[in-house]
Amino acid sequence: MGTWDLDGDGSNEMAYNLGQHLEIQSLSGLSFTYKIGASWGLNQVTDTDGDGVTDLVSLAVDGGKQGVKVLHHKTHNLRFYQVLGSPSIGLYKDTPGVDLDGIPGSELIIKKQNLLIVIHDRDASMYQYNLGADNWGIHSISIADFNAEPGKEILVKRPTGVTVILDRVKTGTNM
Repeated sequence: MGTWDLDGDGSNEMAYNLGQHLEIQSLSGLSFTYKIGASWGLNQVTDTDGDGVTDLVSLAVDGGKQGVKVLHHKTHNLRFYQVLGSPSIGLYKDTPGVDLDGIPGSELIIKKQNLLIVIHDRDASMYQYNLGADNWGIHSISIADFNAEPGKEILVKRPTGVTVILDRVKTGTNM
């Protein structure tokens, strides 16, 4: 799958897709295996918890539950953020490393029908924004800084206009 420094020691570890599992192997040969799920794909490589070390982010289905799994190999911690309902979800990945609140650690942006969900892995929290009709897609999202405050804003282009989300203060405004 790839090589990244996943434990902060300055050396890259190798990541292998083993079906329902992900194996991380160091240059010394030491390896760790993590159960990701029956169906998954690596979607982002970014520091989600603000510790300065790269984490692996996957959309996953495990035990019939769909969501996002974040692997913190440095601490051997695998977090699962379940996103309820169907159909499938989309993870915004056009700009990995998105800082929406000015605090270290990238936020993860999910589209689920009419909801935009922001995951703050640093404190294991999720926040949902209901955008009304499900008439927009994951590629309708842009990230920019409009107010010179800490963190960037989320723009969602919709047929009826634009919604601007300031996740730092948990507000969304239709324009």
